[in-house]
Amino acid sequence: MVILTEQDSPPRAERVRFVRPMNFALTVPALLLLVVFFILPVLSLLLRSVMEPEPGLGNYAALLGSTTYLKIFLNTFTVSALVTAVTLAIGFPVAWALAIMPSRLSSIVFAILLLSMWTDLLTRTYAWMVLLQRTGVVNKTLMGLGLISEPLPLVNNLTGVTIGMTYIMLPFIILPLYGVIRKIDPAILQAAALCGATRWQSLTRVLVPLAAPGMVSGALMVFVMSLGYFCHAGAAWRHGQHDAG
Repeated sequence: MVILTEQDSPPRAERVRFVRPMNFALTVPALLLLVVFFILPVLSLLLRSVMEPEPGLGNYAALLGSTTYLKIFLNTFTVSALVTAVTLAIGFPVAWALAIMPSRLSSIVFAILLLSMWTDLLTRTYAWMVLLQRTGVVNKTLMGLGLISEPLPLVNNLTGVTIGMTYIMLPFIILPLYGVIRKIDPAILQAAALCGATRWQSLTRVLVPLAAPGMVSGALMVFVMSLGYFCHAGAAWRHGQHDAG
């Protein structure tokens, strides 16, 4: 039997130098894709912003000096933040339920979730418009139950846009949350309960911190997508409301 001592083993620095080139080579295709499809277009757009219609910072001066643009930015960021908060509040318990469901039932729910993502965006927008309009299913149901005396304005306003965008964005926060929660060992929650933690304490002090990476990545994805989706969704809702009227 041959016993290798610490002196016989290769130095740690040499092992690291041997592995690093291979790891870097694996990242080259991803880096090229990032440069070609993200960095170069962004740099081109920034260059145009200071070169057209004439060189200088005139475009930025006009942008920051206009109250109309500032109001649009404020509305866009406000709606995006609201949609992100609502989506996170709904998506977290759904992801947790998916993680603890039996595999067969979880597969069915996942199929429904993915089916909603494959449905055309315009179709989903008009579907919610039909459901939320004054003569839609939601208002008729509430009036039939006696909860309201007249239809609620749920279309062509902040409420309707938030509901529609939240539905569209839910899968993009459920999927990363599910991936993180699924990897959490249930024994950790059991240990917290054995140590005297209540369900609320197990949720806020154990489950939420462990699921924080999925929450952050999902919320960031939803927020960024909502920034670009808000104008398109608002235009579709206004167009649909005009046709319905």
